[in-house]
Amino acid sequence: MAAMLPSAQPASPARSTGAGAYDMLLDALTRGELVPGSRLREAELAERFGISRTPVREALKRLETRD
Repeated sequence: MAAMLPSAQPASPARSTGAGAYDMLLDALTRGELVPGSRLREAELAERFGISRTPVREALKRLETRD
């Protein structure tokens, strides 16, 4: 079950890319706002970051392949 935390401010156009979403995702994990090992849902993350689901999907795929 994913923890629901307050939404971040809407992302700037530069942050709404896959790379920007990846940075926001890593930042949230680093700050402890998202718990490692918890279920991450595209729709919830997109709403939280104020971006569409496509860059979130790209970020999650990138996170999956991270060493």
